[in-house]
Amino acid sequence: MQRKFTLKLDAIKNDKYQMTPQGFLRCDARVTRAGIFEYVEDGRRIREYRSPEEVFSRASLDTLRLVPLTFLHPAEKVVTVDNVRQRQVGGTGENITHDDEFVTCTVQITDKDTVAYVLHRQRSGKEVELSCGYDAEVIPTPGTHPKEGHYDAVQKNIRYNHLSIVPRGRAGSSVKLKLDEEENNVVRFIKKALKVDGFSMDAIDQEVPKEAGGVLGRISDKLDEAVVVIGNQAARVVELTAKVDAHQAKIDTLTEENKTLKADNAGLLDPAGEILQGLVAGRRALEDMAGALEIKADGLDNQAIKVAVIQKSSPEFKADGKSEEYINARYDAVVELMGSAKKDGNNRKLGDFVLNAKKADAREKKDPRAEFIRKSDALANGEPEK
Repeated sequence: MQRKFTLKLDAIKNDKYQMTPQGFLRCDARVTRAGIFEYVEDGRRIREYRSPEEVFSRASLDTLRLVPLTFLHPAEKVVTVDNVRQRQVGGTGENITHDDEFVTCTVQITDKDTVAYVLHRQRSGKEVELSCGYDAEVIPTPGTHPKEGHYDAVQKNIRYNHLSIVPRGRAGSSVKLKLDEEENNVVRFIKKALKVDGFSMDAIDQEVPKEAGGVLGRISDKLDEAVVVIGNQAARVVELTAKVDAHQAKIDTLTEENKTLKADNAGLLDPAGEILQGLVAGRRALEDMAGALEIKADGLDNQAIKVAVIQKSSPEFKADGKSEEYINARYDAVVELMGSAKKDGNNRKLGDFVLNAKKADAREKKDPRAEFIRKSDALANGEPEK
């Protein structure tokens, strides 16, 4: 059975709670009380009476000594050796006391995130509530309490298993952490220094009236949200700036390429210019080579002429799928072989040159056409001639 009680942070002063050297938060707390509590079981609202005799019995109070403190009730309902390492965020002390209504003990919170949660809610003027996990015998004996009215059942033999921090408890604002010796109407408002995107704010650590704590807490939360929004916007600005810079770099590159193209075009438009004269000379050389091999160049572009020249020496050559660079290299190989023939005093056509080479190598039983192809391939691939 899990029964809920309220843990309220009214005020906070350093001399009334203790932060240990290990960073643990330790203070006294009202953890439960006698009286009537309402529960919902099987869709029915049931009022159960916890008498002072049962709540304050030593047998019951002793079961609150050194029990685990959890953040929310465990899904397993109880804390055991099997789940304590995953669930425990602190524990209760050994000294369990009570007055006419409330049970009080020392609570120590040992989990860093839970300590931060408790202090944040206190600074925001919000309550932190407790809920006891326990077993009890519920006897369906109705009656009437002189102050709290009718009840449907009474609890007997209350035995505690754990204490949990929960969003909402049952016992009201009277069940709370006792962080002050008396009920002071101040809370401590703490805010770290902020600096984001040109905005800065000094750190705040100040006691303020209790009634202002809630408002300041909400303002603090909104300020945190604003910082996140500003941070996201700043990141977006950085991202967009990087994209703009990248686009500008592309524009600069295209601008330089455009200048180069304009310069090249200007050279093409100049009849006496180096570029146009080079193109004319290159075309004339192609046509001369084609004429030497009895190839009609009319209507053929430069690459088509080169392919025709290569096929004169290697009829099986296919240009399909070959890159422009490969065709240029094969053509240059043919030109080089023609140049070699001229150096030897042989200014005949390539066909005659190949035929003579075949006759010359007949004694060695070499295939001059295969040797020619091998050499032209080697030249095309940039390999040294052997």
